[in-house]
Amino acid sequence: WIGEGFAEALEAHLQSAGNEVVGLEELHGALTAKGFSPGEPVTRATVIVMGRELGAARSLVGSYQVADGRVEVNLKVIDLDRGAIVGVIEDHDDLDGLLDLENRLAMNLFRLESDIVPAVFERTSARRLKLPLEAHEKLARARVASNPNRRKELLNEALEIKEDYLEARLLVGRTLLNMGQPIEAIKALSVLPPG
Repeated sequence: WIGEGFAEALEAHLQSAGNEVVGLEELHGALTAKGFSPGEPVTRATVIVMGRELGAARSLVGSYQVADGRVEVNLKVIDLDRGAIVGVIEDHDDLDGLLDLENRLAMNLFRLESDIVPAVFERTSARRLKLPLEAHEKLARARVASNPNRRKELLNEALEIKEDYLEARLLVGRTLLNMGQPIEAIKALSVLPPG
């Protein structure tokens, strides 16, 4: 779940800054069509081919290790046109500082790409630091759950912990729509603030 948590956090930061991001469902669908299971490690060549097929300009590939309550992460930025690694971000923190670590990865990614951290970053970071780690874990596990009912259950548990968890609320709405429950999706999404 930690790896998926990194992916979710970077996706949220990039989207809040106005970047187009290949969504998890689209990525998993493309990988499944190629014979991969969600979460299965892939080669750099596969990342490049899949990224190009999905219309991306850059791809992020990361790894992490947890030992003695400490998380170490390595994030590579791949330019898909050249097939070259254009940046590497490494960082670490205690497991209790995972949300702060995710924010720092996003900040360093913005700096790597343009030397400028978007103004919205501070607001997004502050909001994400208020997330209970348990709710973040539930969302991360829901993102990779193959059973839609299990995904919905995990998302509802995340929302019980943190009712205004934006990313969980959006994903529960999308999940309900995919399950053919549009009225329930509208109810779930109607509590979101207009912005």
